[in-house]
Parts: sequence; structure tokens; C-alpha cells
Amino acid sequence: MSKHTIIATLLVSALAIPGFAYAQGAPVAPAPAVAAAPAPTTNATTATPAVSADYEQRLALSRKMHEIRPTSRQIEAAIDLIAEKVPLSDRAKFKARALAAIDQKKLEETSVNAMAEVFTNAELQAMIDYYSKAEARSIAEKMTLYQGMIQPEITKMMDKAMLDLRTGVDPSQTPAAAPAPAAAP
Repeated sequence: MSKHTIIATLLVSALAIPGFAYAQGAPVAPAPAVAAAPAPTTNATTATPAVSADYEQRLALSRKMHEIRPTSRQIEAAIDLIAEKVPLSDRAKFKARALAAIDQKKLEETSVNAMAEVFTNAELQAMIDYYSKAEARSIAEKMTLYQGMIQPEITKMMDKAMLDLRTGVDPSQTPAAAPAPAAAP
């Protein structure tokens, strides 16, 4: 996996994985299957989006969510995490270039619109309610650290899968490792 792919993956992950977990450590039940909010469709005669009845409300909720958890803060946290892998002498220059490469205003606008198109009013309100809590904000801030800790393992696994693919190794045909002997009492 190239350095650029890893950087892009981390940046997208910072936005895509909001860290929905309950602060008190309660078990998280699987989310029920729900349909996405009705997205705007294009009106063929005017080539403008035909907006569903509640789209403006979803857009307002999305903006409120972005006030609580701005995209720029998430991007900066992801860049800080990536910068930890850059030599100290180049770190400040890397951060400056990474930030300069991102049009944060456009990204924020894209994120607000995408959130309004994807999520329902109830889902957006649930996000607002959740991220309004101090524990939830703390979880979100720690999520990039968590992702950074598991990313090397994911990268190793993906590298192995690519190597197996290139060399023709089929992991399902590889004998499983023998179980470790039980410890003596």
C-alpha cells in the first residue's frame, strides 16, 4: 500500500468513522437495517436537484452537527496522526503542505450536503444528541489515535493479501497452524 493511499485512507477514515460507541461501556447492539434518507434527485427539465420535503430540515440538522463536530477539526487530527510517522525535522512542513492541499471550506460544504442526503432526520438528531455529550466528543477525539494504533496491523494484513495474490498463494489451501499445547497445571 502506497504512502499516498494510507494518507487518503486515514483522512477518509477520520470523516467516515465517527466513533459511535456508548461512553459507559454498555454493549452496542447491532444497528437495525434502515434505508438512507430520500436523497435529492435531478429534475431533467431544469438540471437542478429536486429536493425531498424534509431535505431542508436535514440540511439544517447537518449544519448543526458540523458546528458540534467540524470537518476541519477531524482533518487536522488525522493530519497530526499521519505526521507522527514523518521525521521530526520534516513534520511541520508536512503538516503545512497537507493542510494547504485541502480546501477545508469546500470539504465542509461537501460533508454537510452529503450528511443531509444520506441520513434521516432521526439519525441526524441522534448524532447531534450523542456528540453534544462530553464523553462522545472525547471518544471522537480519541478515534484517530485508535485508528492509528490498528492501521499498522490492517496494513500488514492487506500487504500479505496482495503478496498472496501476486504469488498465487491461496490462504484457504494453507494448512492451519497447530494449536499451542495446554499449559501444565
